[in-house]
Amino acid sequence: MSYAPLPTTAQVVLTLEVISSKQRKIASAERQIQEYEARIAALRSEIATIQNEIASSESYLAPVRRLPIDILGEIVTVCATDPEAPVQVLRALASISRKWREATLRTPNAWTKITVQRLPAKFRQEGGPRQKLCTPRDVKEWLSRSGTCKKDVSLDWEEDSLYGDLEDETEDDNHSELAAIFSLLRSRASEIRSFTSNGYWDDEALPLQSMSSLQALDVGGLGDDEFVSNLAFSCPRLRCITTWGLSRGGPNQLVPLQSRIQVLVITRLPANDLFQLLRAGNGFVGLRALSVSCLATSWSIPDRSVISLFAACIHPPYVIAL
Repeated sequence: MSYAPLPTTAQVVLTLEVISSKQRKIASAERQIQEYEARIAALRSEIATIQNEIASSESYLAPVRRLPIDILGEIVTVCATDPEAPVQVLRALASISRKWREATLRTPNAWTKITVQRLPAKFRQEGGPRQKLCTPRDVKEWLSRSGTCKKDVSLDWEEDSLYGDLEDETEDDNHSELAAIFSLLRSRASEIRSFTSNGYWDDEALPLQSMSSLQALDVGGLGDDEFVSNLAFSCPRLRCITTWGLSRGGPNQLVPLQSRIQVLVITRLPANDLFQLLRAGNGFVGLRALSVSCLATSWSIPDRSVISLFAACIHPPYVIAL
C-alpha cells in the first residue's frame, strides 16, 4: 500500500510524456539492432563469398592439379586395382577435374581389374554406385579401356543367374547375356593374367588354349586329369593355383604342373593327401607357399602330430599355412 499523495493532472501528463519518450528510445534502439543485424548478415555473406573465391584460387594453384598426367595415372591405377576397390572408383576419380578425367581414361592399367557379378534381375541395382561389373556393356568398356595390358578377371556367379530367374527374365535372355560376356572375354583371353571363378571351369566358354598369359588360377575345382594336362600345356606361365579341393587322384592330379607351381592354395585336403604332396617335394621344385584352410584327417592322432610327421619330408622348405 502506498501512502504517497495522488499525482496532480499536470504530473500525470508529464509522467506519460516521459514514458512515451522512453518507449520511442527503445523502439529506435530495436530498429538500430535490426539494421546492425542485417548489416552483420550481409558482411557474413560477403565473407563466405570471399572465402569461396579464395578456396577456388587455392584449388587452382594446388600442387595436385599440377601433377603430370603419368603421376596421376599411377595414383589412379593404385586406387582402381586395390582388391577392395569397387568399380565405381574409376568414375569417381574421373569426376574430380578435367585433368583427372584425362588421366583416368588415358591409363589402361587402371582398367585391368575386371570383376563381373551376375545377379538375378530382381536383385540388380538400377543406377547409383556399383561394386562390380554386371552387364556385357560394362565388360566391353573395361576391356576396351584396358588396351593390351594384362588383365585380372574375376567372375562371381549367383546360382540363379546361371539358370535364369523366371519371375523377372527369361532363361534365354539370361544365357544370352552370359554368352555375350564370355564372348568378350574370349576375344581378350590371351591378355588374362589371373582368373577367378566361384564355379568350375567351362572350357567351351573360355578355352584354355587361348590363355597363354595366365599366371594365377582360382576356381572351385580343377575337374579331371585331362583338364589339368591341358592346363599345363596351354598355360606355360601358370604359377599359382587356388582350388576348393583335388580330385580322387589327390596330389597325383597335379603332376603335370608340379615343376612350375609356386603357390598352392587348397580349401580342403585330407591329411594323407597333404602328406603325399609333401613327400613328393622333390617334384614340386618351385613350390614356395602351400595353404590348406581345412585339414581333414581320419587318423586317430592330433593334428599337431600329423604336422610333425610330415615336417621332415618338406624339401625344399615351404611357407605352410594350415
